[in-house]
Amino acid sequence: MKRTATVLSIAALSVVGFAAPASAADPSAVCKNGGYVNYKDPATGKPFANQGRCVSTLARGGALVPVVPPVEVYTPQLVAVPHSAFTEEWLATWPGTWGLSYRLEGAKPSGIVTLTYELPGVSQPQSQTFAVKEDGTTDAYTLTNDCGAQATAITAVEGDHYRPPTGLFEPVRVELANPLPGCESPAVPLTPLIEVAASEGYGTGRNRVYTVQLQASGFRPNTETSVRKVNSSTGYGDVISSFFTTDAQGGYTGASIMGLCSTPYPVYGVDEFGNRSPAIDLSDNEFCRTTV
Repeated sequence: MKRTATVLSIAALSVVGFAAPASAADPSAVCKNGGYVNYKDPATGKPFANQGRCVSTLARGGALVPVVPPVEVYTPQLVAVPHSAFTEEWLATWPGTWGLSYRLEGAKPSGIVTLTYELPGVSQPQSQTFAVKEDGTTDAYTLTNDCGAQATAITAVEGDHYRPPTGLFEPVRVELANPLPGCESPAVPLTPLIEVAASEGYGTGRNRVYTVQLQASGFRPNTETSVRKVNSSTGYGDVISSFFTTDAQGGYTGASIMGLCSTPYPVYGVDEFGNRSPAIDLSDNEFCRTTV
């Protein structure tokens, strides 16, 4: 009885010791759960249409070739956009001034681009950041300036100060031929000037109060202009005393300002382009000089 039991034990051990190893991982698993779309069908060169074709390719000993994602390539262009304001009439109304309007087309939707006008002689180029719309375009970047500082080029780059480029497109550049429209003729130097056209007032001694009427000349025609009081003593900048718009000859008459004869009132005129007249003292007027 003991001998038989021993033989059975050895037989049992023999069966366990020679058990078949566990099966290797299923190579067709990469085709399952939608994975087949990541591999090319050798018959079409395109992603497999279904899981079965992917599995059968492996079963025949075929190798799976991964699908390489297409590289996004964009070749945007800067395009001049007609602007309703930049007409011949506008150029005639604003002599010595140019106006341009450009936008980017063919860029990746939802991207960010920066457009820049290059102006030699200006310390800081004029830049603006735009979001690319769903049709691959940006809004137009419109800029005007004096003919003394004409733009020579406009560029477009991907990203901005906070979002670096990702390589979607190379910088785009358009050279601008000078002189720009509106700057074909040499600019006539401006000689802006403001003067006291009339004065009146009331009172005597240090309490004399005057009202002066100003006239301007030599400014840019049809331009919004302001009279500013020199306020250097406070350090807070000059104070606007009056607004006026020049006529077709660059002049104006009618701005009225009040003050005390005993207190200096230095002012100058300046238009929206920065053209500035020499300063004059409004308290030095005929009423203050002749009234005691």
